[in-house]
Amino acid sequence: MHLPLFIISCISFIQLFITDSECSEKSFRDKYYVMKRVKRQTSNIRRNDTVTTTNILRDQFKVALTTGDDKRTRSESKQKIFSQDDVLSSRFQAPEFACNRNHSKAAEIYCYGDILHVVMMLGLYRDSKTFVDKPLKKNPDEVIVDFQRRFSNTITEEDREEVEQFVEDNFGVEGEELDGCELSDWKEKPERLLTIKNSALRQFALQINYLWKNLCRTVKKKVKEQPQRYSLIYVPNEFIVPGGRFREYYYWDAYWIIKGLLASDKLIILLELFFWKTKRSITIEKNGQNYTVFRYRADSNVPRPESYREDYVTARDVLPSKKRTLWRNIASTAESGWDFSSRWFADQKTMETCETSNIAPVDLNAFMCWNMAILAHIHGHLGNITRRNELNEERNVFIDVFTNVFYDKTEKAWFDVNIQTGKRNYEAYPSIAIPLFAECYRPLDTRMMTDVLDTLQRSGILNFPFGVPVSLIKETNQQWDFPNGWANLNHMIIEGLRKSNYYRMQQKAFDIAQKWINLNYQAYLKDGKMWEKYDVTKQYEKKTQGGEYEIQDGFGWTNGVALDLLVTYGKLLSFQDEVNSTGCI
Repeated sequence: MHLPLFIISCISFIQLFITDSECSEKSFRDKYYVMKRVKRQTSNIRRNDTVTTTNILRDQFKVALTTGDDKRTRSESKQKIFSQDDVLSSRFQAPEFACNRNHSKAAEIYCYGDILHVVMMLGLYRDSKTFVDKPLKKNPDEVIVDFQRRFSNTITEEDREEVEQFVEDNFGVEGEELDGCELSDWKEKPERLLTIKNSALRQFALQINYLWKNLCRTVKKKVKEQPQRYSLIYVPNEFIVPGGRFREYYYWDAYWIIKGLLASDKLIILLELFFWKTKRSITIEKNGQNYTVFRYRADSNVPRPESYREDYVTARDVLPSKKRTLWRNIASTAESGWDFSSRWFADQKTMETCETSNIAPVDLNAFMCWNMAILAHIHGHLGNITRRNELNEERNVFIDVFTNVFYDKTEKAWFDVNIQTGKRNYEAYPSIAIPLFAECYRPLDTRMMTDVLDTLQRSGILNFPFGVPVSLIKETNQQWDFPNGWANLNHMIIEGLRKSNYYRMQQKAFDIAQKWINLNYQAYLKDGKMWEKYDVTKQYEKKTQGGEYEIQDGFGWTNGVALDLLVTYGKLLSFQDEVNSTGCI
């Protein structure tokens, strides 16, 4: 079993200075950009030398950013002007970059520098990730020299076509460094899928199984031979991608992909352990006692290259002293995999109040509790009894920590805790049920299990016709909020309830599974695709709400969850094309 640990590495980049004198209000409406390039003396700077970087770059970039009717960014209602000190200055906090030339010679292209600035601020691509996924046709130094040669003077919007030509001449097509592949032990008709009783759902499962062939990738050998030309890290083995714009594999997705591969009789899996205990733990005080818990806290405190312009705009109206903290919290949210959501916002409404690194998430800590049990089992299997016993004892101690910090005896469930204030977040999120999935409780705490189900039912989050939404909070325009439902969260709720010894909880698990499978199959019948998320409140429509990008198909964890549920409940599940407003079929 693969550990469901999720680190999405968010690379950093250099941001720009905006000045009123360069551009009028009318020019904003006309989408006029004025850019002054950083002097080339910065080209060999190491990104960890933040003071040197700040001194050289200060007051050398001047950028005017349009708002107009551009729908590609989150919130561009009123343009304001910012100094580059907001991004580069060490006055309040030194910039920390997650990528530098020690990692790759291409860092000055993919992580920071003139080229990234110009391409992103001109808005050449609807999806910012497109550019940083493109491989280089030449070595990085050659590309930088070519950029300097072509653009030795001020760059304006009128240079857009020339910049596009520069990109075409120096960059390949995103994803071209990947090959499709044949899964070595893929089976057309896995035995476990043939046990599904309903013939329509059995055929549905076989069609999902075929989708694995479309999502299998290997990295071409040229990436290993010339790593400086790519933003993708070479790995030798085949892997499954989520699909769409997600051309890489993600640990957040991997658990559910592997669940589906196991249902498809594919047995080769890897196990990895990350650095959470040393890099992502923090000690907090509660009721006079100190407890060590886990949180998300990205290393970088600058905007993400893959969402360069979006992060820049988000921080536009934030005080200069707060921008680095906001950018770190945005990157930390991406690290969580449970991306932008009211759950991480101080006001539960706006991205500008994102405070992810100040939150001890109940689900992350439940996962760590589960990992201790998994590792103890592995060591026992390998004959290392001493280490197995140590890990079991560590888990026993952590269960007490977990209960004391996250469990609320009045609300009768586990909740996120704000590290600074010590307060719990009592809003209804599927994370409430994840300790059941991870089995992070005492076996004799049977009443605690049923109480959690009662809490979920009282909240109303289980009352929708096609599954469980991420939250009940509306109008945030974030994809990890109402009315969207995600396969992984629905699966963890289902599994947490199913693994109990109570019929009522097991029946509720089946009810949710039936709703989710009906939604997935209904969507597949209409457009032949499996999507990353769905609106769980009504009959299937492709359109869902929120996010920085268009809804993606594929889709790794959606496929994995569907196959696992179809196998688990194969003798019980049925399908009807019409479902009433209560979810009954």
